[in-house]
Amino acid sequence: MIVVEMQGGLGNQLFQYAAGRGAASAAHTALMLDQRLLRRDNKRSYALEPLKPQACVADSTEMPRPGRFGRWAAAAGWRTGSMRSFPFDAAVYREQDGEGTWDAAVSQQRPPTILHGYFQSPRYFENVALALRSELVAPIMACRGVVGSAAGNAIAAAGSRSVSVHLRRGDYVTEPQTQAVHGVLTLDYYAAALDAVRRAVPDPQLFVFTDDPAAVAALSPLGLPVTLVSGQGLSDLAELGLMARCTHHVIANSSYSWWGAWLGIGDGVTVAPRRWFAKPSEAAIRDRFPAHWHVVG
Repeated sequence: MIVVEMQGGLGNQLFQYAAGRGAASAAHTALMLDQRLLRRDNKRSYALEPLKPQACVADSTEMPRPGRFGRWAAAAGWRTGSMRSFPFDAAVYREQDGEGTWDAAVSQQRPPTILHGYFQSPRYFENVALALRSELVAPIMACRGVVGSAAGNAIAAAGSRSVSVHLRRGDYVTEPQTQAVHGVLTLDYYAAALDAVRRAVPDPQLFVFTDDPAAVAALSPLGLPVTLVSGQGLSDLAELGLMARCTHHVIANSSYSWWGAWLGIGDGVTVAPRRWFAKPSEAAIRDRFPAHWHVVG
């Protein structure tokens, strides 16, 4: 089978799962999600369980052990318990490009292979895109608070004027090492992004998703009506569903709002930042966004 080592938050895990689905489909084999890295992370945990992914989820007893013993056991033909159908000598593909450009080699992997990386490009799963969207949208929209909540009702009432806006702060602000890699988007980006939206959408209504509600005040100079969605006790999946219910999207340099826009139920305008990392690079955005998204900044 194809194994994906899961890491990071919800948005990153969705990218890893989607890339694994694409690679497994291309190889006509099964997919396994390995949680071992997440179990060592005191900030993140496995987030896809409510989505019932089309993969088996592994624990440490089901995974091959690397190193000399594993190679020797494989040569001897040894298998243990649940590992009877998974050889110890699985190949490992490690994403080398820190900027996240697409690598065609991922879809050419043959089982058994372990994939390690973030794989933040829709090109990794374009072969299963329609099925993946259908699979993910239903359980996300079924999360408590997506339909019938005050925010859900407001988004539904705004209809084609609804715009999700993501302000990503958190560790981008509080952790110097993370900030040095990702940077924080400025008001200039949001002004340019909303200008692009206003050219296509008369009287847009902004629905703001953020891990720092105080940052919403920064949008007031833009002169548009704003509804804060976050901070109401909703789960990450529920907020993702509310984001996707909006017709138009202004995403942050964040895999979370990337998925909120990609899963969107409306055929609207999506605007993404040219500065995905603190150090701008064309390579970092070359394969990251669907062709019809607007890139500004």
